[in-house]
Amino acid sequence: MASIYQRINKDGSKVWRAVIRIKNHPTVSDHFPRKKEAEDWAKETEIKIKNGKYDFAKNKEKTLSELIDLYIQEAVVEHHKAADNTIFQLNYFKEEIGKLALTYITPELLIAKRKKLLSETNKRGKTLNPATVNRYFSTLSGAFRYACKNMRWIDENPCLNLLKLKTNPKI
Repeated sequence: MASIYQRINKDGSKVWRAVIRIKNHPTVSDHFPRKKEAEDWAKETEIKIKNGKYDFAKNKEKTLSELIDLYIQEAVVEHHKAADNTIFQLNYFKEEIGKLALTYITPELLIAKRKKLLSETNKRGKTLNPATVNRYFSTLSGAFRYACKNMRWIDENPCLNLLKLKTNPKI
């Protein structure tokens, strides 16, 4: 059963706090600007907890940068022929969106980053080939797959359903 009550912050603003206490489960709480949002969240969360689908772990704190470091350390160097390229590609994403928590990395964000990557120039002053951009995202997908399958940090790979860019066939 959820308890919802109003709190006043130090700066004088008011927020609504929802606290869910269910027997044999940890207490879960969150703050909202409106009472209706708190009630809706409480109902949804109670259902998830009762169905065993709520993740109590604080995986929202795991960042892409942490994942990339762990993936490079444990998986990449030993298993890839082109480990240097893989590390270079992962470090690109680490610089771009490494500070974001894994739960906030969505397919929409990745599509925006893909557009940006397509418009960037390489060392020779040329824009990147779509096949190269596909390889960047394949590498990132491998890191997310590692987070899903091995580490259980996230439930779904955000790269999974991204369509590959069309590449020009060699003539």
